[in-house]
Amino acid sequence: MENLSPNESPGSINFNDSCFRQLDVTRKWTRFLSVVGFVFLVFMAVFFLVALTQFFGGGNWFQVLTIVPLVLMGAVYFFPIYFLSKFSYHSKLALNTFSGESLATALRYLKLHYVYMGVLLIIVIFGYLVAFVGMMTMSGLDVSDVLKTPSMY
Repeated sequence: MENLSPNESPGSINFNDSCFRQLDVTRKWTRFLSVVGFVFLVFMAVFFLVALTQFFGGGNWFQVLTIVPLVLMGAVYFFPIYFLSKFSYHSKLALNTFSGESLATALRYLKLHYVYMGVLLIIVIFGYLVAFVGMMTMSGLDVSDVLKTPSMY
């Protein structure tokens, strides 16, 4: 077992000044990224509203349905920005008050951000695989022939 100083207890982590500086720099960058992301979402919402009023005025429902991917993209894009913003807020609170609870909350939001991005990546890769198989099927190629390794004979 390690030798613990009188200030330390088993299961605790002590942060030095370097840790606080690194967390503060990370907090500032996540705040910047979340603000830029929210501004982008506002632009997307304005574009959506302009496009909706323009297309809806004509009564062509096909044009209105072309806006659906934009709405989905905005909804998907919102959550990682929100999680970064909450991480930035709670880490600032933790740095100002030296609150372990605020730091735990901040790290929970950072974890949510990365879990969300990981799940999104898995979904995108699966979508690419489905599109690849679909293109091979539609082109008349047998997918199993494409995936086979070439033989030496």
